[in-house]
Amino acid sequence: MARPSFTAVLLAALAFTLPASADERIAYAIPPGQEKLVLAMCGGEDALPGGCKLAGASIDKSVIVARYSCKGGAEHALELRHASVKEGALATTAAFSIARKEGAPEADLVEALAARIRKQEGQFRWVEPQPSNVEAPTTPTPPPADATRDGLTQEQSERYKQGFSLYAAGNHREALRLFTDLARQNPHGGVLGMVVATLAATAPDPEIAADYGRRADEAPNDTLAQFMAGVAAHYAAHQRAGSREQKDALYTTALRYLERASPAYDFEPRLFIYLAVSHFRLGHQPEAERLIESAVSLGSRDPDVFYCRAEIFQHVDLQRSLEDLDTYLALSEELQKQGAIGSPNKRARVLRMREHLIAVSRGEAPADEIFDPVSPSLQVLGSPRLFGLGVLGVGAMGWIATGIARSVARRRRRAA
Repeated sequence: MARPSFTAVLLAALAFTLPASADERIAYAIPPGQEKLVLAMCGGEDALPGGCKLAGASIDKSVIVARYSCKGGAEHALELRHASVKEGALATTAAFSIARKEGAPEADLVEALAARIRKQEGQFRWVEPQPSNVEAPTTPTPPPADATRDGLTQEQSERYKQGFSLYAAGNHREALRLFTDLARQNPHGGVLGMVVATLAATAPDPEIAADYGRRADEAPNDTLAQFMAGVAAHYAAHQRAGSREQKDALYTTALRYLERASPAYDFEPRLFIYLAVSHFRLGHQPEAERLIESAVSLGSRDPDVFYCRAEIFQHVDLQRSLEDLDTYLALSEELQKQGAIGSPNKRARVLRMREHLIAVSRGEAPADEIFDPVSPSLQVLGSPRLFGLGVLGVGAMGWIATGIARSVARRRRRAA
């Protein structure tokens, strides 16, 4: 009986360490099915600099550990992590950060490994994270099978369904790329709503929002770029700002870009939602009231327009805010039955908000800021890009990285 090859033995060991199912995902995770590619990137059976050869490899959810036996009996281990994890990196590629785990690997070995990875990483797939504190907007419903969405062609409807499936599966960046391309062809039929949902789900921080802004400034006639820069700045302020001053600066930036997009996108309720809420959070009550009514007139079946109107009127018409929260809850439930994706976390928090506003109406609680509070924990987080994957809605799975669970827990009280 023939002995199994060295690669087959490594492959068997490597496969054994992979997560058994998607339910085990954490942060940026490595899904099954890429074992051969991982081995090839790590060196396979080839000779490497310093008389080194790959002795073994393992995958621990989001980290690949490659072990090497080298000339003179030296042994080294390197970690391949997601490229966003820069700490301790000896080399980086588009998809990976390479760090020392054990031993003292020569620079030639590290560079050879990086070169191999660069040639093959285009075939590699990370599963991307969704921050657990993100309360993404309720998404439009997908078109039924063999049907089109209003305003879209059959081909565009098929692409919409494909993007919706990616979003539902948690592949938000891939979904964002698809919906961005589709929006450049046709921004109607709920496409811009999905651009918003997927962009929000990537949890842009102030640095990322600035990148969107730079792209918009470089292409002042690109309406979609202006819209996305405004949305990114709005969510960076809402989810990631660590002080009231930073929030104000980001909301001001959001208004600048959204106003550039408003003439061309005056059909889109979410344009008016973000204009209205940004104005409100900057203290511009009359402008906020006028703009949110425009959003309601355009999006009377969109739960989020009522959620945002509840925020805007909380200090001037508390009873109306309570009624709007009830409308949000009813519409969200109705749309989710039709296939839309909502956030159970947000629903639970809206119920708590409703209870709080009732207590305020009875004089039993102060009228605190409950929709957009500053989270003190953001000021001390060492790496704000680290998140756990939270449940966004129908069919979405929650992956929480063990090493960041405490940080996530500290942020659960932030408003969406």
